[in-house]
Amino acid sequence: MITVGLVGIRGSGRTEIVELLASGASFSASRGRIDQLINQVTPPDERLENLGSLLDVKETTPAAFTLIDYASVGFGEAGDRQAEWISAVRTANVLAPVIPCFLDGDGPESVGARLEEVSSELIVADLLVVESRLKRLVTEIRRAPRAERAGLEREQALLVSLQAGLDAGKHARAVEVSDQDRPLMAGFGFLTLKPAVVLINTGEDAAADWDRLVETANKTWPYPHTAAAAVSAQIEAEAAQLDSDDRRELLESYGIDGSAVGRVSRAVYEATSTSTAYTWNASQVQAWPVPTGTSAVGFAEMIHSDIARGFISAETVSYDELTEAGGYPEARRQGLVRKEGRDYVVKDGDIVQVLFSR
Repeated sequence: MITVGLVGIRGSGRTEIVELLASGASFSASRGRIDQLINQVTPPDERLENLGSLLDVKETTPAAFTLIDYASVGFGEAGDRQAEWISAVRTANVLAPVIPCFLDGDGPESVGARLEEVSSELIVADLLVVESRLKRLVTEIRRAPRAERAGLEREQALLVSLQAGLDAGKHARAVEVSDQDRPLMAGFGFLTLKPAVVLINTGEDAAADWDRLVETANKTWPYPHTAAAAVSAQIEAEAAQLDSDDRRELLESYGIDGSAVGRVSRAVYEATSTSTAYTWNASQVQAWPVPTGTSAVGFAEMIHSDIARGFISAETVSYDELTEAGGYPEARRQGLVRKEGRDYVVKDGDIVQVLFSR
């Protein structure tokens, strides 16, 4: 499950964004003194709705990701409270900086300046982790048995390189690291290593400039696994309370096209290199968020570990082929349903039935 942690200053509109995007039950949790509001977000999926009809099933289960807000806390907190918040944020696997353009007049200058401020906060937080670990490594290397020393020295060299990059204002994602060393970085929870979805929260009259604001965000953070989306949380949240006709009329009057959930979900999937595949049986079609490059047996593991252990093959047909054929029996008759092995790479829009031994 993708978990997206909202970060930003107090008053950036994070609460309004949660209310706008959340589509499932929410619940509260705490981590030390930090209160977390946890919600499910369901991306709109027209293909899933069509598959329900094509495959003649009664139930469709959409994919979802988890959105976490950290209540009454933000950048600039004093002392231990800031440290506790940053520690909580490290457990999310995607960061979503909320940029409050509505406070600054909704211009691209606001996006650039506020993203630079966020960068500084994240870099400082990561530097503290690096510097703390480097200090401990000096002692550990001196005391370590010879057999363990090489591994510790390798970690030290990696962290020194990372420290230099962070000191130069780079995110950890932009620091060149060998494939061999990359797993060493994963355990630190570096904030600047996480995929990032920049959420630009504008005033009600800024929709015409959204493309330009998103472009500014992408130029300011030209890092791998970064995407951006614009919302007007206040007006879109108000519109969400209306019936469909009144909602459409209100949003059109402000030049807002499409849903905020759709825009943000696309950005989350882009930043995390995630696509959507489907499974089905006689009663249900289910959508699954699938990391790019996932093998058939890896997809089976996502469904259930027992299915992966007993994997035999994956019967697969693409959404476009199934739609063109008009249904599964006809797709099978036309030879469009393929039997794939465990190393097959699952693609966006694949409908998969995993055959396995019990």
